[in-house]
Formats: sequence, structure tokens, C-alpha cells
Amino acid sequence: MSRCWYKSDLVIGEKLRVPSSLFVEGEKAAQRLRYAEYIGETNTGMWIDCHFEPSLNVPEDKAHYKIMINWASIYCGHVNIYRENGSAVRINYVKR
Repeated sequence: MSRCWYKSDLVIGEKLRVPSSLFVEGEKAAQRLRYAEYIGETNTGMWIDCHFEPSLNVPEDKAHYKIMINWASIYCGHVNIYRENGSAVRINYVKR
């Protein structure tokens, strides 16, 4: 995989809207999602921490998990990530 992606202009802790297709249970998980926040990035993708409503078996402090979304998926439009204000997160590729 190429590592020629420009850095995003996201700020750590920024709230994001993510598609339900990222979750195993899809719409069911999306309904329980409180918020998703940007927590960092690497050469190959971005890290997002998803916080959910607590359930009977899962306490509030453990009702979250981190996911990695690769830059190519965002760039080609397979995964659409939006800021809280509704603007899309855009990723640019560095041509060699």
C-alpha cells in the first residue's frame, strides 16, 4: 500500500459522523452510537474512537472501541466521514 497521503486537517478530539457500514451490527450499532471522535492518524489511515450507550453487560467506561479507516477507502469514497458541521473529510494523494 502506498504511503503518499497528505495529513488530514482534523484536530484530535474532533467529533465525526461515521457510516453504519463500519459496524458489525450496522443500524443496530448506529442507533446506540453516542459519538465518534478523531484520535489520530498514521501513514496509512486514521483512528476513530466510537462511544456507545452502555448496556446491561457493558459499563459506561468500556462502551467504546477504536477503529482504523485506511486513507484509500476515504479517498475513493467507499467510506464517507463527516464533521459535526456536515462537511466531508477530504483526503489528498501525493503524486510522485
